[in-house]
Amino acid sequence: MKNVYVAGPVRRPEYVAVGKDLAQSIYDTIREEGQRAHVTVLLPIPESDLDRMNPSELVEAIRRRIASADGVISVIVASASIRRRRNAPGTGLSGWIGAAAGGIEAAFAAVERKKQLIVLDGTENAPPRMLEGLPGVVSLVEASNTDEIRMAVRQFLESESSPQEGKKGAAA
Repeated sequence: MKNVYVAGPVRRPEYVAVGKDLAQSIYDTIREEGQRAHVTVLLPIPESDLDRMNPSELVEAIRRRIASADGVISVIVASASIRRRRNAPGTGLSGWIGAAAGGIEAAFAAVERKKQLIVLDGTENAPPRMLEGLPGVVSLVEASNTDEIRMAVRQFLESESSPQEGKKGAAA
């Protein structure tokens, strides 16, 4: 794999996490493994161009990014407990934008038949069997286990780009 799109919530800098920032921890692991494997990883970050788009334009821009990637890692986590930084400028946006984004983008990746790894924060956020059944999904891993995430991401990044039918992981 040469480039991977990471689907998931975008962290806004004017907010700070209260307690463990699970999504950021997962993104850090993906970034580290991407660097180790020499794979370009497009992480969810605030982008003013995307923020200014109307909903149809945003969907099309995200779909194009997914279509151009060799694979997709979808991060589906509940919104972190957040609070606004003191004196932060108002954006009108919540601290974690699009907690549901990972699931929506996972569906986009399935439509594109992209090879996909899904990192899921518990089964209350999405039905694991339905996610595992999406076309292209090769593995589903529980977000609470950093070592498991690291191993799954490493295997995913080192694999070929085309989705293959075969053994899929299961959520804990």
